[in-house]
Amino acid sequence: MRRTAGGIFWGFTLIVIGGLLLARNLGYDIRIWGYLARYWPVLLIVWGVLKLIDYYRFKNSDDKRPLFSGGEVALVLFVIFAGAAVTTAANISSNVGELFEIGDLDLWDVTGNNFTFQEHEEAALPEDSQIEIVNFFGDVEVHPSDGERVLLDVKKTVRASSIDEAERLAKDFTFSITNQEGKYRIASNRDGILRSRQRYKSSLMLQLPKRSSLRVNNRNGKIEVVDLAGNQDISNRFGAVEVRNITGNVKVSNSFGRITIKNVHGDAEISGRNNSIELQGIQGDVMADSSFQNVTIRGATGSIDVKGRNGDLLLSFDKPVQKDVQLTTNFGNVTVELPSNSSFRLDAHTQFGRINSDFQGLEKGKSDFARDSAQGQIGEGGPQIKISTFNGNIHLGRRS
Repeated sequence: MRRTAGGIFWGFTLIVIGGLLLARNLGYDIRIWGYLARYWPVLLIVWGVLKLIDYYRFKNSDDKRPLFSGGEVALVLFVIFAGAAVTTAANISSNVGELFEIGDLDLWDVTGNNFTFQEHEEAALPEDSQIEIVNFFGDVEVHPSDGERVLLDVKKTVRASSIDEAERLAKDFTFSITNQEGKYRIASNRDGILRSRQRYKSSLMLQLPKRSSLRVNNRNGKIEVVDLAGNQDISNRFGAVEVRNITGNVKVSNSFGRITIKNVHGDAEISGRNNSIELQGIQGDVMADSSFQNVTIRGATGSIDVKGRNGDLLLSFDKPVQKDVQLTTNFGNVTVELPSNSSFRLDAHTQFGRINSDFQGLEKGKSDFARDSAQGQIGEGGPQIKISTFNGNIHLGRRS
């Protein structure tokens, strides 16, 4: 019998996938669906290389069977459609992996049961405190308190074989509020190896002095911060981030989870990967860097600098734009909606796309099948709007 490299490849692939699933069941933090959504085409590339190897191995052989059997053709089509479906689902919602979770039961964690415990901590904090919050595998929710105190409520989930073991583990899994040279830190004593193996999960609900400045470091959970007056620095992975009603600057870095920021009196600096970004009512300057999802900005009043990849950009202004706007994207369309009485200078370029505008008086550059450009002055004075796209269209819309 002719032994092909493809058979070896799929055998090795099954071993790797089975090993990853087993490692996750044993508690290791392996985000299978996030990686699968992005890197599944590697299977086709490696398989194609092995088929080329088979072709040169057997081209002088008397065995004239086709290089691809009917079953292999069907398998190729299945991989393409299944991989495209997973990627599409991940682009629509970064929480596609949650399809395999029911409530607090994670179907991948077939070893052990989940037990829930509560913990409450309080401490006095000055009004203008700088606070670091560290939490892995759980949600973080922050609201203002009535006075100069921090109130911490923790919902702890422990995976164990019995309630006795869970109670013993829960006693060894505690949170503390510590003062480190004038800066406060809220974290558990298990943010090390054991936490990374997903035996412990925790959701935090905090009430802090209203003027607190936060630095939040979280993974595998949602973050919500509302109604604070200090600067907010938030880092997350595999979970949504929502920030509302902040009198201060906001900085957010997130992967595989949507970002929503509304009503900020300061600047907003956003870094996103594989997630949608929605900004509304930002009164300061906006800087955003995004990939593999759309960016929507409404009602901003400061300068805007957005870099996007593999996603559309939408800017909608309630009032005439007052500061410079710079938009750059690859493989995405750009739409800018402006009031009719806006004044601005436009410099727009696209490759493999088209530019159209509801504003009259723009000078069109040389247009062909690969390039299009538009420049000009609308109204008198005003800031500059600079737009550059690759494989995307540009539209300037006039709002009534």
